[in-house]
Amino acid sequence: MAKITKEQFNSAISAVAGRAKTGELTAAAESATRKLEALTKSVVGRTAEETINNIKSLTQEDDYGNPLAPGTGIATIDQGADATLAGTYSNDAAAITGAGETAGPKFEIAGGNSPKAILKSLEQATGKAATEFKAIAASMTTSQNAAEQSSAIDAGETDFTALSGSLFTEVSNFTRNIDAAVGTDAQNVLESIISQTSGDNRDKLIALSQGSLTPKKISNILNKLSEATRNARLSAVNDLASELPGLDRSQIEDTVNSVDMSVSAQLRKSPRSDAFGTSALPVFTIGEAASLWEGIETPIELAQPSRAQKAEDAFKGTANASKPQRVYTFSFVNSEEELEAEFRSTTREITEVVIHWSATFLDQDWGSEEMHKIHTQRGFSGIGYHYVIRKDGRLQRGRPVDNTGAHAKDNGHNKYSIGISLIGGYNCMANTPNADKYVSSASLNEKQMETLEKFMRTFYLVWPGGQAWGHVDTDRKGKVDPGFDVPDFVKVKFGKQNVSSSGQERPKSAAEIQGLLT
Repeated sequence: MAKITKEQFNSAISAVAGRAKTGELTAAAESATRKLEALTKSVVGRTAEETINNIKSLTQEDDYGNPLAPGTGIATIDQGADATLAGTYSNDAAAITGAGETAGPKFEIAGGNSPKAILKSLEQATGKAATEFKAIAASMTTSQNAAEQSSAIDAGETDFTALSGSLFTEVSNFTRNIDAAVGTDAQNVLESIISQTSGDNRDKLIALSQGSLTPKKISNILNKLSEATRNARLSAVNDLASELPGLDRSQIEDTVNSVDMSVSAQLRKSPRSDAFGTSALPVFTIGEAASLWEGIETPIELAQPSRAQKAEDAFKGTANASKPQRVYTFSFVNSEEELEAEFRSTTREITEVVIHWSATFLDQDWGSEEMHKIHTQRGFSGIGYHYVIRKDGRLQRGRPVDNTGAHAKDNGHNKYSIGISLIGGYNCMANTPNADKYVSSASLNEKQMETLEKFMRTFYLVWPGGQAWGHVDTDRKGKVDPGFDVPDFVKVKFGKQNVSSSGQERPKSAAEIQGLLT
């Protein structure tokens, strides 16, 4: 892909927000706020001399109608708070009068009136853990904050260093997700997003190096070139000359001078699409069919009302006349733009593609419907693949992308992957004797491979750091599909190299991949 359209740019920006998982950070911040309030503010202290669950306030605080006092007052702990506090003690008066020991608390405990302060005092006085006094702490806060307070006590977050550490962990996750979504191709965020989406400037460096430069090195060079200064370009040329000693320097300079990271240079007018054999993008609703997916119970044939039911509706004149049942359909993807929009709308974390073949014969023109039936018979919850490439090159939807697939169980590769299957495997007709002799990638035709290339180009457009495996890479127990070396295929076609050394490793999350690329 060269320049991108404004629509694609807007889609990419929207995707950044989605991949950043701002909701998780917001939830963590709100939880930390409630925990802080539940530990620092108290119902004890709104009224002087009031005792709640053996905690007596000595001062009165006013927080202007707030049900919780600020927690800056003083309170005492009665011996009823814990059995270890009860006993006898000798005081000065007893020593003077000779009265001896007097019944009462072993300790005179006074301190702050916040749950945090009370818990600390009880821990020191009794030698017990804070979790032993959760009931007392709960009586000092509101019912809305009780669950968060209990969680904080269980997690040892009464020490605010631990509480802030939990929040900072979420902040770090958020930052990594942003970095993964935006990329580091440019110092300007918009330029970096466009560069990740377009891939045009990346492709120039991939072509120059014949795929030998790592994604991280390419990002570093593009980041330099985004400065758009003479010194930055000279530095980029020197870096490339060092990485590619066999190339003529003038060839490197020509490539560097052709790189333009500016926003205006990377945007173009929206053209009509000819992807997947159509020249216009049809109207479609992303994710509409996913709500109809019912796994093994998914109906794949349209249920029309019977003639008798139609007649009854007409006779009754009912406004709720019988209508065809809305069912999940294994529809076709009509363009790369449509596929891109579908990818960007997914809420499931995706980091890889696993490519299969269907293990079918040349005279079996199968699609998603047939695969759904076969997989259901094998005990799967419907078709295990998310997409199927038919013999005529059409890309057909299978299981919704938002649903975890059932195609690469070994080593856990279903978790983060999209499963796609090419119809083929046996380069012979059904019922051919000794058919296993004809297992070959020659059963896959040119149209299918062209569609796979478009599919993978769109995948890398949305997930630049994504990985690609063949089924044979993730499952070595007799699997040979898809009949060609997938890691080599994506390296030659797109200059992409998996960060994992083998498909036998467990799949990596987006954060893990980002960490390896930076």
